[in-house]
Parts: sequence; structure tokens; C-alpha cells
Amino acid sequence: MKKSDSTRVHLERDTIQFREVPNRFPVGPVPLKKFEPSITVKLPDSARKQVVVNVLVGVDGKVKDARVTFSENPQLNESTTEAARKWEFVPASFDNRRIESWYAIVFTIQSGRERKH
Repeated sequence: MKKSDSTRVHLERDTIQFREVPNRFPVGPVPLKKFEPSITVKLPDSARKQVVVNVLVGVDGKVKDARVTFSENPQLNESTTEAARKWEFVPASFDNRRIESWYAIVFTIQSGRERKH
């Protein structure tokens, strides 16, 4: 494979290689860097709350906009939105061109701990 035929993306432990082939369907975006929210809200023991933040990923892989689309606790919205805005992506593509696209991040906050899917 020629060097110009592929794009390499380096993650903390993995390398993903994308072959440039004609695609007629949108591909991506793919998260590269994920950030956890800083939770200051006290939740009762064994409480589990979800917040879904939709982010608009630009052609540069940076988050251009973030909106809460579902929240089981409005007090968690600010911290999850702030964390979502820091994420970085391999941008979506269509017909081998980068495009803007929306991506849903599901944050699950559990008894003072945070976990995302």
C-alpha cells in the first residue's frame, strides 16, 4: 500500500488505519479523545442517571456545538456538556470528503462516579 493511500490516526495505545476507498455512504465520526465530566452534584447511593449530549463534529474533528437531548437530572447538564465539548474525533466522511455530522454521547453517572458508553 502506498503512503498516500491511507491515513493513520494515533490513539493512546492503538493505531487505526483508514484506506481511502470510494464510499457512497457516510462514515464516522469516530471519537479519538474522550473526557469525563467533573461531577459536583451529590447523588443518593446506588443512583444512576443518564445524560445524552449531541455534538456537532466539524470537518477538523473538533466539537462545534453541544446540546443536551435527554437528561434524567438537569443538574448534570452543564458538566456533561462541558466535557462533551472537549472531545475530539476523526470527522465523518462521505465520498472521501470530510463532512460535519452529529454524534450522540451517552453519559451514565452513578453514585458520584461517571461512566460513558
